[in-house]
Amino acid sequence: MGIQSLERSGITAFNRYSSFTAGAQAFLPVTDIEYVVIAGGGGGGNASGVQYASGGGAGGYRSSVAGETSGGGAALESKLSLVTDVSYSVTIGAGGAATAQGSDSTLINITSLGGGRGRGDSFGPGFSGGSGSGGTKVSNVGGAGTTGQGYAGGWGSSSGSYSDSAAGGGGGAGSMGDATASNWFTNSPLSGGQGKQSAITGTLTWYAAGGTGAGYYSGGRTNGIGGGTPSDMDGVVNTGSGGGGGRFGNGGAGASGVVIIKYPKAYGVVAGAGLTASTTPSGDFNVTTFTAGTGTFSFKKLINFSASYLVVAGGAAAGGRHSGGGGAGQVTYNAAYSLSTTSYTVTVGAGGAAVYGEGGGANGSDSFFLETAKGGGGSGSYPSTNGSAGGSGGGGAHDNKPGGASNKTSSALGATTYGNAGAQTTWGGGGGGATQAGVGYKGGDGFQTSITGTSYWFGGGGGGSIWDSGTAGNGGKGGGGGGGSAGTSQTAGFGDANGINPAENGQNTNSYYGPGPSKGGNGGTNTGGGGGGCGQSVHASFTNPAINIGGNGGSGVVIIRYPSARTLTLGTGLVGSTLTIGGDKVTTITAGTGTVSFT
Repeated sequence: MGIQSLERSGITAFNRYSSFTAGAQAFLPVTDIEYVVIAGGGGGGNASGVQYASGGGAGGYRSSVAGETSGGGAALESKLSLVTDVSYSVTIGAGGAATAQGSDSTLINITSLGGGRGRGDSFGPGFSGGSGSGGTKVSNVGGAGTTGQGYAGGWGSSSGSYSDSAAGGGGGAGSMGDATASNWFTNSPLSGGQGKQSAITGTLTWYAAGGTGAGYYSGGRTNGIGGGTPSDMDGVVNTGSGGGGGRFGNGGAGASGVVIIKYPKAYGVVAGAGLTASTTPSGDFNVTTFTAGTGTFSFKKLINFSASYLVVAGGAAAGGRHSGGGGAGQVTYNAAYSLSTTSYTVTVGAGGAAVYGEGGGANGSDSFFLETAKGGGGSGSYPSTNGSAGGSGGGGAHDNKPGGASNKTSSALGATTYGNAGAQTTWGGGGGGATQAGVGYKGGDGFQTSITGTSYWFGGGGGGSIWDSGTAGNGGKGGGGGGGSAGTSQTAGFGDANGINPAENGQNTNSYYGPGPSKGGNGGTNTGGGGGGCGQSVHASFTNPAINIGGNGGSGVVIIRYPSARTLTLGTGLVGSTLTIGGDKVTTITAGTGTVSFT
């Protein structure tokens, strides 16, 4: 029996039943589905016939999220009740190019209209859409918005002079574009209408703001909150915001739209060919975000199972001259979490790159599985830089520069997150580790786990450097690189060997004047360890960047341990391997970004 939608099948009260059967196929009800449907924003006008073009209108905004409203001041729409194993259509509207209307977005039979295109080829009113675009100067009215989706665009200024005029801002989902009266007299850009906030994803986010109308001055009024752009600029992707009007030139493109659905965690979504989608958990619900394409999706009943996981972000690099050790990437560990037979997004953060000279080291990149783990903070470098904040903070540079703080994230899923601050010392402070702050020149220690079947440490801070005499810092347990040294009567620090891959030792030149080496050791690959500090760089004859540079940060890793009855498939873009340990499988993902699917 071919059912495209239960609404069209004539069965409208299926939520009263535990299942619905057609022939041999049983369809389970999926109720209380919340949605946000946002169309593509209109492009800003090109200033081809007038000096200042109007801002594009935001794409139409429709919502059924509890406690929120649709655009244009409309009331909350009804939630959906659908079923498993039935195909439902979805289309994500593209943002309009400059002077082009945004495209519609549709979820089944719920359609949001594309934002109105900005005007700039001639004097006149704005164009209608989900939200309307602004009018040009000489008191031209903005285009109309659509009831229940968005507001009208703003009027252009009443003045028509070259130096005392501006075009109207595009309308937004939350308010009309600036200005609000036909006698408005200004020469500053006129803001797009305000967007609307939604917490459907679990994070309060702004969407669907109008694009700014251009004026005589390039500065002036701020843009509409939530992605409405300054003049000439594009809207922010997947917000449905309008493009900015052109000022003596082309306008910005409108932003693409988005469709987001939130539904009970017992179910998953299978996205068909032609769609770009991702799913994340949010409390007792799953949230699927469709960001591009057109096609169909279906719900399926999920099988839940207990798993443990480790997420390690990329470690930070050390800076150049007299630098501290790089901070470790944040470590997140959950010993028991309920996963399902569905797809999850994974990103493995890269380690930060070291800098030759007197610059600070680069932060490590974030990793992601279920939640974000923050990359480590780069270390400071003489003469002026402090350690940077990160999952664990970087060590401060010579002359007691402060170490960076930890900006680790907290978990809403019951996981424990780890990160600490970098140290402050006379020379280079140790980078912060997952479970220990940097201690003098030594990098802080990381987190120990046997999730792979073997005990390893992850997230060790890089050792700080030293100049003159003494011993540079050892890397912290968990892949921290050893600190480099320069001068006489001194010793470089050791890289840690307790991680899943060993870190490098620092190097010692045993000379004040070069030529080196005084390099810091690289953090261990897939440990999230910080790089070791550089003893000396650019001074005297320490001019070879290959041997007088801080250590690179170690890349991160995502490790998932789950029952052997389940199968994990790595999607395109991910690199990893799976082994079996007793009744479990362990998948270690070492690089890339993509999705993993459990069956």
